[in-house]
Amino acid sequence: MWVENNYDTCLLHKNLAFPLLKKLSSVGDPVAKEVLVQEIAERFKSKSTAVQIFLIQGNFLSFLEGCCVDDLFQYVVDKEVFYSLAGYYKRSKNLRTEIKALNFLVQADSINYTYNMVLANRYLRNNDTRNAIFVFRKVLMYYPNDETSLFFLAHLYMFEKKINKTKKTLGRIKNPKFSFVKYRNVNELDRGMYKLLKLRGFDRESDPNFKLLEDVFEDW
Repeated sequence: MWVENNYDTCLLHKNLAFPLLKKLSSVGDPVAKEVLVQEIAERFKSKSTAVQIFLIQGNFLSFLEGCCVDDLFQYVVDKEVFYSLAGYYKRSKNLRTEIKALNFLVQADSINYTYNMVLANRYLRNNDTRNAIFVFRKVLMYYPNDETSLFFLAHLYMFEKKINKTKKTLGRIKNPKFSFVKYRNVNELDRGMYKLLKLRGFDRESDPNFKLLEDVFEDW
């Protein structure tokens, strides 16, 4: 009956219908693929957090074209969905869209330390020092004595040959452990973030968002 009704997903629970459509699409059923693409877009636009996370975690977004995926951001209303999207695009090695998802995540929770630090790291990975500086400066607005942000910001000023700003920022760092770490370029600074954040005392128990940080650095 389901086939005769052109794979109508209303006839089956989503936990059954979508995996079946995904399997049929992967073996070359054109009708199933067309229905799947339409259903993914329509269900995502429902703004249901549970449905959106189900589609993301099930890797269903991979069936959509790039422009269609970008359009989906406007239908997200829960920061947990942006969190899932950031992880999905990280796994997909789509840095541009990962940064876009992280920006939405930070907008939804602007004072969250981990979200901001992950966003700053992705800007570093993208060699976007200007936006990385902007994020670290914003973090320091909320956490003015955060020596980790001061350390990264000082290095970025140094890379941009802003000597006075470098000296001024370094002068605010009181912990001597930072003075022993020197990075020669943005890529080295990018790769040093996780180590320094671990030194700072971040772990899974102290910060419930630390899993996102671990995911970002898991391939190093």
